[in-house]
Amino acid sequence: MVSRLLRRPIVNNPKTFEEGEEEPPALRVSETVKSVLMSALHSHYVFSGLSPSELLKMIVRMRRSSAVEGERIITQGEAGDRFYCLYSGSAFIEVDGHQVGEYRALESFGELALLYSAPRAATIVALEACVLYSVDMQTFHQMSMRAHKSAARATVSFLRHVPLLAGFEEGLLHRVSDALVRVEYEKDQIIMREGEAGEDFFLIEAGEVRCTTHARQALTLSRGDYFGEMALVLDEPRHATVTCATKLSCFKLNRHDFVRLFGPMQAVLEQQMRIRILKSVPLLRHLPSKTLEKLAEAMKIQLFRGGRSVIKEGEPGSRFYIINEGRAKVVRNLFDGLELVGEEELRILHPQDYFGERSLIADEPRNATVVALEPLECLVLDRQSFRAYLKASMSGKNNRKNTPHPEPRDLRRVAALGSGTFGRVSLVVTPERQVYALKQMQKKQILECHQERNIMNEKNLLAACSQHPMVLELVATYQDRDCVYMLLELVQGGELWSLIYEKKAETRELRRGGCGCFATRAASFYAACVAEALSYVHGRGIAYRDLKPENLMIDAKGYVKVIDFGFAKVVPWDDAKGRHHAKTYTVCGTPEYLSPELVQSRGHDRAVDLWAFGCLIFELLAGRTPFADSSQPEIYRKILSAKKILDSKSRLWPKGFASDAKDLVQKLAKTEPIYRLGADDAKDHPWFASLDFKALYKADLEAPYVPRIKDALDTSNFLPCEEDDDDDDDNNNNGKKVARYTGKQDVFAAWSRGGGGDFRPPAC
Repeated sequence: MVSRLLRRPIVNNPKTFEEGEEEPPALRVSETVKSVLMSALHSHYVFSGLSPSELLKMIVRMRRSSAVEGERIITQGEAGDRFYCLYSGSAFIEVDGHQVGEYRALESFGELALLYSAPRAATIVALEACVLYSVDMQTFHQMSMRAHKSAARATVSFLRHVPLLAGFEEGLLHRVSDALVRVEYEKDQIIMREGEAGEDFFLIEAGEVRCTTHARQALTLSRGDYFGEMALVLDEPRHATVTCATKLSCFKLNRHDFVRLFGPMQAVLEQQMRIRILKSVPLLRHLPSKTLEKLAEAMKIQLFRGGRSVIKEGEPGSRFYIINEGRAKVVRNLFDGLELVGEEELRILHPQDYFGERSLIADEPRNATVVALEPLECLVLDRQSFRAYLKASMSGKNNRKNTPHPEPRDLRRVAALGSGTFGRVSLVVTPERQVYALKQMQKKQILECHQERNIMNEKNLLAACSQHPMVLELVATYQDRDCVYMLLELVQGGELWSLIYEKKAETRELRRGGCGCFATRAASFYAACVAEALSYVHGRGIAYRDLKPENLMIDAKGYVKVIDFGFAKVVPWDDAKGRHHAKTYTVCGTPEYLSPELVQSRGHDRAVDLWAFGCLIFELLAGRTPFADSSQPEIYRKILSAKKILDSKSRLWPKGFASDAKDLVQKLAKTEPIYRLGADDAKDHPWFASLDFKALYKADLEAPYVPRIKDALDTSNFLPCEEDDDDDDDNNNNGKKVARYTGKQDVFAAWSRGGGGDFRPPAC
């Protein structure tokens, strides 16, 4: 659905910067200028994610310019993509024609233009002759992305050479890399002593250490070397004393953190072995990583001696098998009438082959016997796990209700529900009185804004997730010459945002005993719906990236539905060349909900949703977000100071904010993404102790608030939207003028079966 009035600004950098693009050239910058700019910029929040060497690379790509007295440097309302540092001189700040402040030498402005495309918030005018250094959005993102990717690759490369971690999949190595903490030591400082208890593993980034045993030097380690790795496995004393031979920079990982994040090392190694086997099966290798992890957890290893039957023809099936080692033969009984006269060998099975799926899909007896030809090692999955994780993909079916989709010609438009960037949303009805929301987007505008890949991505990801009861259902897609359409489930209860901020009288009972907004019962119910949806979306390998009350609709029973997958993205992913991408770098979302890694443009994954979930829970209880401010730059400064702001003794927390709710928010809004509580783990948090998630999933719980809905055509909970009675043929956008699209239709070939005018928008 699309709201006509945006409650809070959305930020989105529509440009994508590819890693293969040529690095922006360095410019001639004097050592004095470098030193001055380093001093001025190193503490700025936009650059806080860069190391000193990375910041220096950025500085030597900043462009020098000058402005005379009275010259406008930037103008309010205009588009801008440059950040400025005032090297010398001064300038005044003007907002809506009023002077509101000044900038002095070594102060900076325009940083929002580096994060996303937005009109300038103020006019800056030179008070005297000024010298400025500036960097544009493309250079900033290119350099920032290169810096973070290069650092991540280097660390993963180091980890790959640690024998203990050799069996780890690429994705897990990236997660271990994210868990590392950079620490520094001075020359001659002792890092560990022989005989002491050991809990930390170290990876040297720069510098050297001396390792001594019984006071005798054994070896010297330098960049790329590691020590203390057995602390991840064994609880035993250190075997050597390690002393810094030089100033040392290294990465550290604590055993307790490793176990908390990934589990005991031996269990992790076994899990990784199972994942490698699963990925070797062509049918399974494209499953989302989360599904593969759950499969690996559910599968057991079973051994069969040569000559033993693994499954027998005619018996009921209860397990699915994947061969890891050994060979087996598939045979079928031969009958003469009712008499068994022999058997027919059908084929030989090798490692990576699988069997036993047919009887689990069709609920029928085994139709063949499988016999081990030699010692056989299989991964085995029981019936319940098979149905949970594999039945849909192997049978070509999904869990969506098997109901026929409405034909376009049967849809009749009843009312306008809202408008968006590329079109509008209308309430439509079929002759059988089924009601839906029809979202329409203009092809010409989509192409002009280079959004064709994004809207296709939105459609595909919503389709992948809309089987879940807490996610808006995509019913069908259509297209005609000028537009593409999404037929969506109609959710009539309005936005959760309205419940929080507008319908205070109607929700008075929900707020009784609260500390600014909803009391625990209501807040935990709405948060639980979101946790259910996030758990499912993340399980499909998708980052949602725009969680906020405006994107949560209330259905007729009072339950929450997650809508608008416009910013959703599969992450991590492997590209066509087999390269693993652990993070994505597009800045998008809503300022008050952005995580630190988004603000710093250092790459992000699904953990951004966990941060936003923590912000949402705070908002449900307090009636405001934890980092709210009238100034966007100040919002971002607060976000980067989250550790201090979210401290238990901080004044942020309103009186009466429950301690278990505070604990949950703090665990979701960890500054380092890898340490955030996952959606599944959040459901087990004590704050949700009184909530039955199985009953919630089935919609068997009574919602704290049921919206007032007169009938299936009631639109009273939507924002008012202008109607247009113009019936001109070109106004086929439900009354809104549509631009004729004359481009290639094959751009939208994958949208639906249409493309040549087969869909006529419904009339009133």
